[in-house]
Amino acid sequence: MAVDTAAAGASETKDPLTLHSLTRHDTNHVPPDLSVGEIHLPTSVSPAMIQLIKDKNREWEGVKIKGTPLTLLNLPVDLTYTNDVIALAMTHSALYKLALPNIYSRFDIVWPDVNSQTQGSKCVDALSYGLATLCLPSRFAETTQRSRAVGRGRPNISHRLANNDYAKYIRKFSIGDGPPEWTSEYLITKESGKMLGTLVAVAVSKMVNLETFVWDMPTGVLSDVFMALSSHEDDQGQAKLEKVWIRWHNSSTTSSSSSASSPTTVLPTLNPPPPILPSIPGALPQPKSYAQSCAEYPTFSVLPPLKSLTVLDIDDLSYLDEMSVLIERSASQLRELQVGMSKRACDLHDFARPWYGANLQQVDHEAKWPGESRIPTTRLGGVLGVLVGRIHDIRRTPKSKSCQISTHEQNADAPNDEKTMELVNETNEASQPRVAVDDDFPTSCPDRKCLEGKLKLETLALERVTLSIAVCSRAIDWSGMTSLTILNCQHHEALWKVLRHQFQPTPPALGSPKGTSTRYHLSLKRISTDVVSPALLGFLKETIAPNTMETIFLQDRQRTIKPSVTLEQVFKSAVKRQRHSLKRLLIDSSDKETTSISMGNNGRWRHWAVKNEFLSYITSGRMTSLRELGMVIDCNDWHTLLQQLPQMANLRSLYIPQMVGRDSRSSPTPRELALQVPDIISLRREIRLTYVGLWHKCFEITEVKRDDRSQDDNDHVVSTNNGGNSEGDDMTDEEEDEDEDDEVEAFMDAENETTEEISSDDQSEADSFMEETANNSLPRLGLREILYYDENVEIFRARHGKL
Repeated sequence: MAVDTAAAGASETKDPLTLHSLTRHDTNHVPPDLSVGEIHLPTSVSPAMIQLIKDKNREWEGVKIKGTPLTLLNLPVDLTYTNDVIALAMTHSALYKLALPNIYSRFDIVWPDVNSQTQGSKCVDALSYGLATLCLPSRFAETTQRSRAVGRGRPNISHRLANNDYAKYIRKFSIGDGPPEWTSEYLITKESGKMLGTLVAVAVSKMVNLETFVWDMPTGVLSDVFMALSSHEDDQGQAKLEKVWIRWHNSSTTSSSSSASSPTTVLPTLNPPPPILPSIPGALPQPKSYAQSCAEYPTFSVLPPLKSLTVLDIDDLSYLDEMSVLIERSASQLRELQVGMSKRACDLHDFARPWYGANLQQVDHEAKWPGESRIPTTRLGGVLGVLVGRIHDIRRTPKSKSCQISTHEQNADAPNDEKTMELVNETNEASQPRVAVDDDFPTSCPDRKCLEGKLKLETLALERVTLSIAVCSRAIDWSGMTSLTILNCQHHEALWKVLRHQFQPTPPALGSPKGTSTRYHLSLKRISTDVVSPALLGFLKETIAPNTMETIFLQDRQRTIKPSVTLEQVFKSAVKRQRHSLKRLLIDSSDKETTSISMGNNGRWRHWAVKNEFLSYITSGRMTSLRELGMVIDCNDWHTLLQQLPQMANLRSLYIPQMVGRDSRSSPTPRELALQVPDIISLRREIRLTYVGLWHKCFEITEVKRDDRSQDDNDHVVSTNNGGNSEGDDMTDEEEDEDEDDEVEAFMDAENETTEEISSDDQSEADSFMEETANNSLPRLGLREILYYDENVEIFRARHGKL
């Protein structure tokens, strides 16, 4: 793994098991009294750094004022990579202090690819070593450095490392996910996992300027880490922490699942349990001790108010109760909420389902911690009901009896809120489990004031959360929401119907001036879902203003023979209405069991293959804002797509999950197809396409200088004046090599004949021309295979169909 302490925006290839930390460089040799205008390079600086400094002489001379020394403000500012910043910090103590906050602004633990080779048995564990750098106290570092210096015969050492305050510069701390066979070593049920949690807790406690904390590794998070995050809160309850992202682990007490030698056990899919009857009055759950709980405590309840909260793979009810406390504390400033339930919880636990009944509650307001809860696990409103349980009571008497009338008796001109309540009641009766009838929402706040708060979110993302329509329609303010993600959530169709009725656009009133436009009440700019239904398309067509959405990700991944809507309906309701504003578009009908590697010719994905008039519409240049595009196409339309790239000059990322009619044995490989893209761009340099994803392969198109000879063997370089070969796409590697050899021989023969015909008088002019051409520094285009750039390319991240 690699520890990246780079500043935001730095993107460079990291060596696995390499610690990018300034503390690994010996800085004791830097003289502390050098002036900025007279920089001397130490002997241990790399030759590349020395050459870089020499190359800057001309630029420095241009800004240097005659008769005065060069000051710090005169230095050129063009450092874009972390190594450049570190190298600059090595030259002078003043520059060291200036670069330090930038170097340590981010601390990311990145796992390498599973196929990467280790460097030997003596490799440093960057995960533990990097954290140890932040955890060392000042006195310990000073004593260690002094003892090492005495052993080497150098008693006089610098006290720079003694003041170890690197942690205070960190604004983002992130632990990414990796291969299960590697990350399983750090489960909190193991000693190494507890050590990791302790190191993180100690390091986080020193990060007084921390703004973002991300733990995406499904190993579990110790409660000590949450306590450390809460330690930055001042007496007024203020803290700089704004965003917390947690992915939980399997909290069930099983020893076999935590074994590193065996693969992770996948539970079989079970049918949902039948509705259970309400508990007998008086037979309430008994409080349990902390030792009896299999979940960590405290967790979210001790965190300061946040702006962004993401909790994924939840499989224990106590985490939801803890989150409800944090949501109550953050209600006024929470703008992003992402919640994902684990598959295990959806299959085995009843708390993951929404329940309705007269004797059910959302949360236990009297419980001091989740173990003291005396209400059953069947919660009113399910997961969403628990999350909003401390800011909104969904059990309250409707304002009007007209909300409870049947569909046949409803007046067509009824207010939108009455239509919404009718849809809510119909949904409860038809599709959601029930434990009582005829009294779903009675007033039940005898001892306290009824809560009527709402979450004013800008981003809402739900995964495997069974939707409670009562919560969605009452406890969430949709007017300011800009991003909505619904993945694998039951009752999604009822949600689209409710939103469609609740936010019907207001047409111009009678007597309005001519040209008065329709008023829309939603401001959604991004929507992502893995189930596309007629209700969703109706919502997009009638509720969202034209040319206002920027991102549409439609992935129909149902286990049906074909999608419930056609590609023509998708284009008519979503794509064409938003053609001028769309920046990211993904259309894919692959089912859940299909992967990008094992797709067959009879896959479900064929139903939404973009071809004919639909492909012509996308590539015609009408969608001028398009930056990222993902779709299935016909293999015969690949060259058509390449020819139309100049019409999509602003396109940055292209993703083709599959091609109709492609035979994996005889058709070109993804790399052979991707090699044709630089050929097109070399002819039309206005094309800005950078990333091309084909099936399970991803490629980056880069510019390479002509004097750069350090190209990788797997890289392909195309000259800017090379038009490519459109007829040799199906050739094998041997045929391509033979064809290239023939071309080289023919070119050399023609060169020799031409040289013999040139007279001696014209020889000098020809040599001058050839020399001028050789010195031409026009860039060339290189094709480099990379991992999918999920972090910054949204369409690549969305292809997984999960949070």
